[in-house]
Amino acid sequence: MEEDMRLFICEKLASIRYLSKAGVALDGDVAFLTASLGAWKPELPQVSFPSIPFTELLDLNSEESGFMNGMHIKMLSGGVWGDVVEHGDLKSRLKKVAADAVEIVVAVDNDRRGAYGAKQALDVIGCGKKYSVMTFSSFSENDLQNAWALRTDNLSAVDRLECLALEQTIKKHFDALWHINSAKVLKETCLFSQGVRTAPISKMEMLTLKLVQELDSSNGSFRQKDVLSLMETSNVGSCTTQAQILTNMMKRGLFEAIEDGFPSRYRLSECAKRFIGRCHPESFDLELPSKLDKWMQEQDLTSAINYIDTYFKRQLEYQRKLVLG
Repeated sequence: MEEDMRLFICEKLASIRYLSKAGVALDGDVAFLTASLGAWKPELPQVSFPSIPFTELLDLNSEESGFMNGMHIKMLSGGVWGDVVEHGDLKSRLKKVAADAVEIVVAVDNDRRGAYGAKQALDVIGCGKKYSVMTFSSFSENDLQNAWALRTDNLSAVDRLECLALEQTIKKHFDALWHINSAKVLKETCLFSQGVRTAPISKMEMLTLKLVQELDSSNGSFRQKDVLSLMETSNVGSCTTQAQILTNMMKRGLFEAIEDGFPSRYRLSECAKRFIGRCHPESFDLELPSKLDKWMQEQDLTSAINYIDTYFKRQLEYQRKLVLG
């Protein structure tokens, strides 16, 4: 390891790529990727339709679930991020890198998910060193350089990270319950729609589908950058996740490319239109991001669970009525 090596704890590979492009991360620096999920992989139950809506509290932080295999460590050398090759498990490797680092920097966007994963990782290795936090709202060089210049010192960073981690527990419970219910209810919606590839559909995909429908209805087609702009103004996803959301929706068959000579133009697929037609209008709730943010700030798990209960009960009843005529 380099003598002046710094350790960056980030959510995804895109983050560290842009950090190096902006001149924040330098050759010899190391990045630990949390995959946004925190240190423990929760074991989510598979439920049957009689259990829908499923709203039981889950143990999402059990060490029995194990340290996330999706996490890995990379070192910047010659402008390229390569894997850090060391013996031992990921936990011991991270502990050694943290011990050797002259500075530990938690580099996360402003949706709190990365802060939660970083806090868990630091707790797992028993890191007693000082660390700082830089929070960015986009991957532009100016934003990243400003976030780097304004990174907080250890005292305020620890308090802030603790607060963000507490808020994130609400989101983590909400996302887990969404995933469990979506795996049954929205999977059935996909099957009824004939052509939408099934898998648990995320809340952000549902919101993005509504935004895309509005673009598609007014223009007959849309560009990816138009969707990303709408996602940003509607607070749908963070800068590290928006592009991935669109990729997932493309793979699911919700968009199709238009071959008209113009770059990157898309339209809603026919199966996407069928899917939308089988969803209750309130299943596309563009107020959900602000509601979830409020529940997180107020530590209001009850309201988050009640939302899940109402949402999936209503959607299941709606799509079943359409089938029965």
